[in-house]
Amino acid sequence: MKKVGTYIARFWYLYLFGVTSLVISVVLDMISPKITKSIIDDVIKGGKTELLTKLLLGIIIIAVRRAIFQYIKEYSFDMANFNITKSMRKDIFAHIQSLSVNYFDKTNTGELMARIKDDVDNIGDGMGYIIMLLIEVALHTTL
Repeated sequence: MKKVGTYIARFWYLYLFGVTSLVISVVLDMISPKITKSIIDDVIKGGKTELLTKLLLGIIIIAVRRAIFQYIKEYSFDMANFNITKSMRKDIFAHIQSLSVNYFDKTNTGELMARIKDDVDNIGDGMGYIIMLLIEVALHTTL
């Protein structure tokens, strides 16, 4: 059985694309409060009402771009998760096919398949969704 790292290395481009989208999304998320600050300080307190349209348009543009990059991030990590679990299932199935008939006489096949499915799904979730959340939380905390 291959190690999980070999599956991750095989789909490195999905992780790179996902992390890049994640970073852009987090940066855009941090710009929006600065625009809100400018609306409060310059428009409401300062009386520069001519800036309001530009600042509101900026918030809308940032929100749309952030939504696009959030979608790309989710899609990339989900595809990495899907591809890793698909590859692992193929490899496990090939291994199970190579086992002797005596092994299946001694082992409950349904229980074996249920455990394999659950384990592969948990590993896939860890390599997709959980890695994405760890990176996102680390970026929000450090930036």
